[in-house]
Amino acid sequence: MKKLIVGKAKASNVCGPALTEQRASVTVLEDKMNFVRRVTLVGISQKGKNRINECGEQWEVIKTDNKVLFSPIAGPWLFIQAVMNPSKVRWIHELHDEDFVIQ
Repeated sequence: MKKLIVGKAKASNVCGPALTEQRASVTVLEDKMNFVRRVTLVGISQKGKNRINECGEQWEVIKTDNKVLFSPIAGPWLFIQAVMNPSKVRWIHELHDEDFVIQ
């Protein structure tokens, strides 16, 4: 997947995806009708730091939900997949996660 880095203006490329939105380290790429949101995680607990060492700091958001069955805390919850190791997936709270901060 190819990234186009631009300022605030929208850009398009006939041969590849168009960068439609960029905030800090959160990038949304448009490739035909598939949207991919990548986030950079920073571990704040020992568990989070170990996960970053194992799987890398770049993750792709697979799904966003306001409610999950394992926690009474309301969302936004992100179901993410490691870019470096796609078999590693997990749920994190976008704003108040115990193990990670989205940078």
